[in-house]
Amino acid sequence: MKNTLFLSLCALLLLLACRPDPCERLNCQNGGICVDGECDCPEGFIGPECTIVLDPCQQKGCDPTRSERCVLNNDGEAQCICRDGFEGEFCDITWTEKFIGRYQCTESCDAGGFFFPLTIEDGPEFGKFTFTNFHNQASTTTTAKIVATLVTSTVFQIEPQFMSFGIVEGGGTLENDQISYAFTLINGSDTLSCSATLARN
Repeated sequence: MKNTLFLSLCALLLLLACRPDPCERLNCQNGGICVDGECDCPEGFIGPECTIVLDPCQQKGCDPTRSERCVLNNDGEAQCICRDGFEGEFCDITWTEKFIGRYQCTESCDAGGFFFPLTIEDGPEFGKFTFTNFHNQASTTTTAKIVATLVTSTVFQIEPQFMSFGIVEGGGTLENDQISYAFTLINGSDTLSCSATLARN
């Protein structure tokens, strides 16, 4: 009985001793570590032995419909190059998004100064946004909605538009989270020149 048990134990130890190490024949490279016979590769490497270098741009995840291409910067990091109208690390933010919101408008015109609430909303088309209560005229039948077109991510143009209170034309910029613009308002033979700044509520 003892001999049988001893022989069985010896056979088991011999079997265990003869079992090959699953990592013995693997040569994980570039910092890879063998786990249960497979290389666990560090970020940026793939393959049976971590020898294939991944393109950083393949890993970046630039939005394919909003970015033109991906390039490597001076540090070798992937950077998305956005199409006009988009920005952000992955080109997933529209230029107009940073303009949307409620503001207090401080407006100065030939006839004096004004202070009133104003809202910027999405425009009727891509790359445009809408001022509501423009020139403090929300009580008019057209609600005084003026459409602005973005020329760059921070510069916009107000193309000539006919409103119930006159023809409006101008443009402005966004800088340090403050919007500044100037416009002319033509009503019949009268021309009014105005400038304004918007501070977020």
